Amino acid sequence: QEQIQEIEESKEGLAAFALEQARKLLLPLLLGEVTNLVSLLFSGVVWSMLFTFTNAMFLTTVVGADWMMRTTVEEWQGWRYQSQYQFHGKSPEQLYREQVSAATAMLLVTQEQTLGSDVP
Repeated sequence: QEQIQEIEESKEGLAAFALEQARKLLLPLLLGEVTNLVSLLFSGVVWSMLFTFTNAMFLTTVVGADWMMRTTVEEWQGWRYQSQYQFHGKSPEQLYREQVSAATAMLLVTQEQTLGSDVP
């Protein structure tokens, strides 16, 4: 804080110029022309930032809640189907074993093709 104050008071060098330009150009861009509390309340830039932040928070909350509800319903339906054994007459363990054997067969086929392609 003291170093910045010294640079501002000296008004010499690139740092002093950058601080002066930031104060002249950057602050009005971020806050608008604010001279007192009333002008801050009527500043369109401030209201725009507040509105954008509020909408972002609201939409994040809505999307997050929707995602949680959807995954909860999918999980519940999965448990309901599993408990009723609606897997085309097969048990979940049987379906899992079939999936593992299909994946293993696909892995073996791709390994054979990869090895075969290396040979000229």
